[in-house]
Parts: sequence; C-alpha cells; structure tokens
Amino acid sequence: MAIQHFFKKALGNTLIPTTEEGREWLSKLKVGEIVRGEFKRPRNVKHHMKFFAMLNLIHQNQTHYKSLDDLLLAFKYHIGHGHWVITKRGPEDGNASYAKIFQPHSISFAKMDQGEFILFFDKAVDFVTTVVIPGLDMGDLERELLEFTS
Repeated sequence: MAIQHFFKKALGNTLIPTTEEGREWLSKLKVGEIVRGEFKRPRNVKHHMKFFAMLNLIHQNQTHYKSLDDLLLAFKYHIGHGHWVITKRGPEDGNASYAKIFQPHSISFAKMDQGEFILFFDKAVDFVTTVVIPGLDMGDLERELLEFTS
C-alpha cells in the first residue's frame, strides 16, 4: 500500500519529513534501504486563487463568454491544455466524415501538481497579454489582480 508523506528540501540535497507521521515512517527504514516514491509539489492554493481572480477579472470586462466555465474552456483550448479526438460521424449523406473534438484536461488539484500548474498559469498569462489584451504589461496585470482581490 502506498503511503503519502510530505518532505521539504534541506541543505545537502536532503529531504526532511514535515510531519510527525513522516518522521516516524522514516525512522523505521533501515540505513541503506531503498524505497520508491512519486514526488509532486503540492498545489499552492494562493496561486490557484490568483488564476481564478484573473479569470473573473477578464470575465467581468468582456461580453462574449456567458460563464466562467466557458472562459476557462477557451483558455484551455487556446493554450493547448487538452488533446484532440478524431471521431467518425454517421453517413447521413452516404459519405462518412470525421470530426475533430477538443477534449480539455483538468486543472484540479488531484490532476495537476504545482510544477504543472506554473506552466499552465504562465501560458494563460501569455494568452491574456498577447491575444485577449494585446500589449498588456505583466506588471499592470499584477496590479489589477491585487486591486481585484483586495
């Protein structure tokens, strides 16, 4: 059974458990014993909130997208956060045709760690400053987000 513990990096490329349960687990390992782990950087809730603040700010200053979900889907589409599915349509007119459908990926905490979210966020900001509001300065966007969330 997989056990989850959180560690922080210390000097000398050492990982140190951050909880008593983690320290207890580590103390039971023998010196030189090899363990396998899957390491992910937990999501930063404030970074996630900053993304949704940006989404809300844009949504409130436009009329095209009816909901935040629609705007989020547009973000995912434009920055390529998903994959394409090619499906065969029925032969209504005697000729089978194909449709290309974009299937967006989730940005949930369970599906995306902090490293992946940083890449997603940076692409989203690039999309905002080059396509949505061309020429928008990143500093100006940061100031707007601070005012918007205050």
